[in-house]
Amino acid sequence: MGEGRAVDAAAVRSELHGSSFGALRYVGQLRRMFLVCEGENGVVILDQHAAAERVTFERLRRAYVTRSVPMQPLLVPERIELAADEVALVEERAEELLSVGLDLAPLGPTTVAVRAVPAILLRADPRRLARDLVSELARQGNDFSKAVDLVLATMACHGSVRGGDEMAPEEVRALLGALDTVDFAGHCPHGRPVVFTLRWGELERKVGR
Repeated sequence: MGEGRAVDAAAVRSELHGSSFGALRYVGQLRRMFLVCEGENGVVILDQHAAAERVTFERLRRAYVTRSVPMQPLLVPERIELAADEVALVEERAEELLSVGLDLAPLGPTTVAVRAVPAILLRADPRRLARDLVSELARQGNDFSKAVDLVLATMACHGSVRGGDEMAPEEVRALLGALDTVDFAGHCPHGRPVVFTLRWGELERKVGR
């Protein structure tokens, strides 16, 4: 592994702490963006949004594959304004949207109600989530099976901890443990690195030890 370089998640498990992300000792949060942890052989730095997004994406994907995405009805449905062709798309793709946990209902030529969202995405803004999801569907064309990973990635982005969010130590420990339940090559669904490492030897050379 190179100095301060993004690495494969499996390499972190095998070279730094031998077993799991959950075995890391959490040290602190930097700029409300990076999580600093201590492993047996070095420092591990995680991008909190990329890490949380990866976990959320994998959970959504597993639920989608088994057609078991749990939904949370909104107490008061949210109304959004869309272009007429987007409203038609919502009507046409209603079943496919339900399969990823989003219940949208056309109310008029340019109005849609957001009635339920995936339960895992309760921190997301329902209106923004629906707009971005419909926009993603419109960009991807007619084959939902080819677009589903991009749709799920969009949903995961909305429903995850973001850069700038304060994270309590127990939240960080839960996230580290959750990373051990997903299979990934060190990147979030959009391709951004999740984890960086700095081995003790590299750090010692920096300070002349």
